[in-house]
Amino acid sequence: TTQYILTVTKDGCSRSDTVVVSVLQPPVPIITKGGASNFCIGGSVQLISSEGEGNQWYRNGIFLPDATGETFIATATGNYTVTTTQNGCTSQVSTPISVTASSMPIAPGVTPNGLSSVCQGTDVLLFASDTSDISWFRDGVLIPEAKGGFYYASQTGNYAVKQIINGCSSPLSTSVFVNVQAVTKPIITSVGTTSICQGDSLVLQSSVSDGIQWYRNGLPISNVVNLVLVVGQSGTYAALSSVNGCSSGKSDSIVVAVNTIPSTPEITRDGNILTSSVAIGNQWFLNGVAISGATSRTLNVTEGGIYTVQAKNGQCMSAISNSITIFTIPGLIAGPNPVTDKL
Repeated sequence: TTQYILTVTKDGCSRSDTVVVSVLQPPVPIITKGGASNFCIGGSVQLISSEGEGNQWYRNGIFLPDATGETFIATATGNYTVTTTQNGCTSQVSTPISVTASSMPIAPGVTPNGLSSVCQGTDVLLFASDTSDISWFRDGVLIPEAKGGFYYASQTGNYAVKQIINGCSSPLSTSVFVNVQAVTKPIITSVGTTSICQGDSLVLQSSVSDGIQWYRNGLPISNVVNLVLVVGQSGTYAALSSVNGCSSGKSDSIVVAVNTIPSTPEITRDGNILTSSVAIGNQWFLNGVAISGATSRTLNVTEGGIYTVQAKNGQCMSAISNSITIFTIPGLIAGPNPVTDKL
């Protein structure tokens, strides 16, 4: 604002008048952002002028038609400014705000390095067509820490990638299906005790039936691929299952013991003493009934009857021995027995 004074003098007389002149200068607007100024194409950011009215927005210095509000939604890359007009006077141009709308990357491709169907324990190496800023997904779910141009897939699923550049993500790529064939490891059980006698057999059974191969002492048993295995030999038995060329690995093993059957004992007599030809594992019988505690090689006879003995090895029993008959009268044991002539 400036004050001007006019003075007129004539014939020695003077007269003055004062005029005040005001030059109006609107304030320069200040732009603030309502969000990030870097976004993907299709996004936007709200720009806000510090002046509530009389605004005019510009992009790259070019007038934007109908952009006269306090706010402006910027969707394109450029430097944005604003002026304000008040009382017919226009302000200076504001400090510019830079906005960047980044292009969306093209969806990369995914290819397997070889077969995409493998056995459990084997990975499928997958390659993306681009190597930078790649994120991997399985069945549409982001795989944490899976970044870069390749990925080892160890689980069945549909694998795809996205490329994220400057915060802008490509569409999800076409997926590649990886099939990791899992084969259930068999559990083998025995039908009955695993300790059997020579000449007997034991049935082993697998919990799975697909592609069974039985093993004895680590070696495959030829031509035996059934759910059950009839065992007649000592050894360590196991099984595995194979499906579509994939193996489960061997089951836990079962140890089978085949015990020999003792020889049939032969009884000899010396007075009241009966002796078995088998050194250990004897069981003496009187009239077909086991004598409690009579398990030694010899037996001291105290009563009449028919005596026999049987040898035992674990659960395996010999045949019954020859019999010796003892005849008794009160206070007397008759012998020898048997006799061939006279008693």
